[in-house]
Amino acid sequence: MQMFAGCAGSTFAPDAAPEYLVVRDKTPLYRYGPQQGGAPENWLRKDERVRMLRHEFGFSFVQSGDTQTGYVANEDLAIAPPLPRPVAVESSIEHGPVMPFPVVEDPPLPRPDLDQAPADAPASDR
Repeated sequence: MQMFAGCAGSTFAPDAAPEYLVVRDKTPLYRYGPQQGGAPENWLRKDERVRMLRHEFGFSFVQSGDTQTGYVANEDLAIAPPLPRPVAVESSIEHGPVMPFPVVEDPPLPRPDLDQAPADAPASDR
């Protein structure tokens, strides 16, 4: 039995799947494939990022940003450029690191004298 490896396609783990951009507005997303015999379940917008979970001939299985999965025509996808890295913002403070506010503790409450009855206590308790 002879297998044709070129016809199989590539499968990727969701966390390691390559990102692609949708290059056409109103790109159909088919849940079960383009030959499911009906209208697409959803439409993708131009420049929306998707993860390619399985690359196949003609259509690929992708996951959109809202975790919806389905099949999209390969011609409607292009490799996405990497997202820009966050830029560290330098502090404009000239006098060193910012110190947290000083911790101010409440003064201790006076301890009651338990040997002395309050003035409004009945005379028999005194």
